[in-house]
Amino acid sequence: MCLSLCVSPASAGIGRDRIPAVPRADLPATADDGVSARADLPPSAEFSIVTPGPGTELSGFVAPESVDPLHGYPSLGYDPSALRRRDIARAGIMRGARTDGTLVRAYCFDLDHPARGRMAYRFGSWGEAPARNLGYITRVIHEYYPNTSQPAGLSESEKAAAVQAAIWFFSNRYVLADTDPLFPATSGIVGQTLRKGPLQEPERPSLTISGPDDVRAGAVSGPFTVGGTAERAAITATGGEMFEDAAATRPIASGTELANGASFYVRSAEPGELRLSAKGSIVHPVGQAAVYVRETSRRMGFPKRGQKIILAEEVPVIVIIEKVIVVGEVPPPPVHRPSITVEKWVRPGTYSHVGQRLHFKLKVTNNGDVALNNVRVADHMRGLSHVRCERTTLAAGQSMYCTATYRVHRKDLRHQFVRNCAVAHARTLESGMFVTSQRACAQAFGHVPVTG
Repeated sequence: MCLSLCVSPASAGIGRDRIPAVPRADLPATADDGVSARADLPPSAEFSIVTPGPGTELSGFVAPESVDPLHGYPSLGYDPSALRRRDIARAGIMRGARTDGTLVRAYCFDLDHPARGRMAYRFGSWGEAPARNLGYITRVIHEYYPNTSQPAGLSESEKAAAVQAAIWFFSNRYVLADTDPLFPATSGIVGQTLRKGPLQEPERPSLTISGPDDVRAGAVSGPFTVGGTAERAAITATGGEMFEDAAATRPIASGTELANGASFYVRSAEPGELRLSAKGSIVHPVGQAAVYVRETSRRMGFPKRGQKIILAEEVPVIVIIEKVIVVGEVPPPPVHRPSITVEKWVRPGTYSHVGQRLHFKLKVTNNGDVALNNVRVADHMRGLSHVRCERTTLAAGQSMYCTATYRVHRKDLRHQFVRNCAVAHARTLESGMFVTSQRACAQAFGHVPVTG
């Protein structure tokens, strides 16, 4: 037996349902149209059922499990002998309300469980409220009352009841008696819906802030991005400041509205927590399911399982979400290890006469972890040409080559070797620290040809 504002408790006789009374004294908050909402919702609930909306009585049957609604609605004059009789005193829209006064209008899609006044619900997903043919049910709601004027030629209450009857046909195989005045309208709704096919589950509304969960004190961090389905959101920073750019040249005042997809950066001077909050309007769409929130206070009259309901109209809701960012200590400055090396070669490796040219080649390498400038080679060999190098700055890991020449003298023939050594000097680019390499040497040997 189903107790509901869509389907009410069965009375004596053939089991016709009736609407339960909802005491006004229990409903302190008031929606825009005078619908009252309870102020003591369970923590996870978002609205409560309050009063019936437009609707009227139905006369019909529940078909057996073997009947597939996707095969179509029974024709006028069908044989009801295999069906179970079920007349409903009132079927149509149920009305709920949030504590902020926002009105929620919904249809039922479950004849097996109750939904009565003051029962609490939260917005959910199809997966949380499974039922047959939710895609077809959503199509019905989108294309008929209250989102359009269809089905035509009926009063508001009759339209709501005809739509509800079509929904129950898809969810619970509920078939109107062919003598019910709403049979033609409901049959037409089902036929048109089957021809057009099901809709997909609507996107669940959300408001998000994405970005790093950990930052360093004093550092500009990000980007953080406003996301979800809200068009805009007011962003507030507690424990830090916000900027449009990573260089922190364009500040954003706390509480500024940012568009969906907008990015920003943050900076916090001290270790601890930086809290970002976003306040915006999201819209729960037509076709979103709502899930019963079971009472934990053991109040009399609230069932263990509740009716499944689906939104008949959009429900705009103001939401506030928060992202907590951990701000870590400022890391100590890195310990740099500047270093420079030099290697040296001479070509040819031998000489035989005065005036012969010896070519010295040097490879200078920054093998430290910081950039170097004022890089030069000191080579004080008498008679050596000026040492020419490719550049005067070296990034960490970078090398360059230098060259110089020397002409052999008579003393070199007498000594039978030429030895030349050099060192490289530089300064670090940031601190100006002086860096010197170890000495590198190269040697050519004299060779005097023996004549007859």
